Amino acid sequence: MRRDQSSHSCATALAQPPSFDIVSLDKLRPVQDLIFHYLRTDHPQSVLQLNKKLYQETIPIVYHSVAVQGDGLHKLVRNLVQLKEDPAKKGRLPVYSEIVIKASKHIESLSISDLVNGEEVDKVLRLWMLYKMDLIFPKLQHINLGEGFIEKALDASRDPASYTGSLGLDVLVHIIASCSMKTLCLDWPMTEVILNEYGEQDGSVLDSFIPELVRNLDQTTVELETIKVHITDNNLGKMISKIVAYKTPWAEYRPKVIIDMTNESNQQTRDVLGKVWGAVLSAMDELLENDLHFEGPMIGDDITFILPDSMDKEEAIKMIAEEEVLDDYESMWDTVLDNIVWKNKDNSEDWICPCGRYPAKDVCEGAVVQDEDGDEVEKEDPSQTKIDAYFKPMLER
Repeated sequence: MRRDQSSHSCATALAQPPSFDIVSLDKLRPVQDLIFHYLRTDHPQSVLQLNKKLYQETIPIVYHSVAVQGDGLHKLVRNLVQLKEDPAKKGRLPVYSEIVIKASKHIESLSISDLVNGEEVDKVLRLWMLYKMDLIFPKLQHINLGEGFIEKALDASRDPASYTGSLGLDVLVHIIASCSMKTLCLDWPMTEVILNEYGEQDGSVLDSFIPELVRNLDQTTVELETIKVHITDNNLGKMISKIVAYKTPWAEYRPKVIIDMTNESNQQTRDVLGKVWGAVLSAMDELLENDLHFEGPMIGDDITFILPDSMDKEEAIKMIAEEEVLDDYESMWDTVLDNIVWKNKDNSEDWICPCGRYPAKDVCEGAVVQDEDGDEVEKEDPSQTKIDAYFKPMLER
């Protein structure tokens, strides 16, 4: 019996992590400055509450770039303003959180991956706009919307051509009205393609999202200059035709739309460029069929493209020009090519996104070779080969 008890006691001791009574941190004093410097630079939120001076110095760093998911947007804004009963005035008055207001003033980049508790977010934003004239995010320059947020703007019960009044669009419009943002990035979700009465593909329910967004912005205050859409070639739908067909009521305001093709690096440039060209032709034909004006400068003035560069770019351009570009469309083909930015090759400022997503794969000269079948493959990295050879046996044990 004693033996069993002893065995049980040892097993229990081993199962529990060791605990230590920390009496003093004096031994860390020689490296205390190094630890503090590390926390302040790499984990600034950990020193926020140490004193008021540190809070003032650190809060702009912590809130410079904010990424929220789930109900994170609601948590970020829920305490901005609330209506509370005022017994003296026998009614409800707005109460503001100065801490949240000050923190929000430092946000320069905001990434929103989803919209949970959207009704509450919308309520807070409307309440703020009712009682306050100040911008919530005066320094906010860039917003990135994830697929989850954009999908929330869709409503199956609505006409796909109109999102006005939908929750997701309302929240986005109110956020833009509450800041001085210049660029908006959209991570375009894959959506089911609509079929027309003849069973032909007729675009996506998302095609009208951008025109409807622009239509609902206040042209007297909005500062939005660029909308960048991160999208794959098989999800373009009729986005291009909807954008160029849309006429704003104020001619002086129309944000530039940049379509960033985010296809895998191993996909043939011929396929991606071919889909872009096909989408432009489809837009032109649809506009002309509906007696709407279309001209080449719309590609360039309203829309440009970013494509992943690869070794087969020149060959792809030549093949499409020979096989798919009719004589009547040569000038349009030249216009499309003139308004393509190629990742890696062109000026990085033209294609690197403020959201930091979808970077181009850096393919160095000589990094691609042909295998015995004549297909292009990446040359092996000797250093990586050595690393793989060292660690793989350990993982296979």
